[in-house]
Amino acid sequence: MLPPSRGIFSHGYPLLPLLLRQRAASRLISAAAFAAAPVHVAGCRAMHLDASWALLPDPEKVHKGGEDALFVGKLSFGVFDGVGGWAREGIDSGIFSRQLAQKTEEAINSGMKTKGEDGRNFPDLVAALSKALASVDEMGSCTACIVHVSANGQYSALNVGDSGFRVLRPSESQDGPLSVVVSSRQQQHFFNCPLQLGTGSKDLPEHGDRYEGEMQAGDLLLLATDGCFDNLFDEEIAEMMARPLSEGQSASFLANMVCTASRTASLQKKRRTPFAVSAREHGFQFQGGKVDDVAVVAVRVLASDEPLAEEKACEAEQTELPRSKL
Repeated sequence: MLPPSRGIFSHGYPLLPLLLRQRAASRLISAAAFAAAPVHVAGCRAMHLDASWALLPDPEKVHKGGEDALFVGKLSFGVFDGVGGWAREGIDSGIFSRQLAQKTEEAINSGMKTKGEDGRNFPDLVAALSKALASVDEMGSCTACIVHVSANGQYSALNVGDSGFRVLRPSESQDGPLSVVVSSRQQQHFFNCPLQLGTGSKDLPEHGDRYEGEMQAGDLLLLATDGCFDNLFDEEIAEMMARPLSEGQSASFLANMVCTASRTASLQKKRRTPFAVSAREHGFQFQGGKVDDVAVVAVRVLASDEPLAEEKACEAEQTELPRSKL
């Protein structure tokens, strides 16, 4: 039995059980064509961030730009994956995901705050995503993963569905491997049907998993849609990132590298992938990669000699970046 395609989940029942489409061996699209220039952010407390992104539409969806979306601010980042099952209803969920991404960034920048476990103020990611969701006027649904990194290195994150984030940390040895010290978990109603926000769904931002922690200088934060994490194991990502990260390669380089590697893996029909492993665990016959849109945000946490300043002064300097070339 073949696994179903990503399904819409409405009122507790799947609406569109589809057969997994044939994977076309389409030409590899260069992620460099979609990558934004790196953004350097002066850290307020002895850190600064280098953040960038890369996006590759599914080869079959290039004409409409795919269904993934993202935003990259100075301190806040997000990825959103439109649920492809809506295409059977004649609805492009990419329009929904892009609108939600834009409105979520705007809501975060509006200053909605909450206290973290340590008493510090963080952007209220649940409230921001809820406000954004209420203002979207398109039909569709999508997953969402949002991470805010405060200027002192504290982070908060919210993940709804099967996109996610990873924090990779170098070993004390200069030539040692990277360790994945934080890995968000996938949220699914059943195999290949993630929790999702949007039309007809009872899933809400408050149903997402919330994370808090502290970043260190040298860390790499990766946010990505399932087009990455369905095709690359965490260990593979850590191995491929170790050398370029130690060489000081830019966030733009790292985002492009992960995005392109995800696409390459997705086109390999005999490769062992996380999606194939999960499919077999759920009783489906599947081998190889899963071709999909891929959206990646890479954030390098760097030591800084910048003078101390209030975090709000950093946030006031935020400028909007293009979310995609769509």
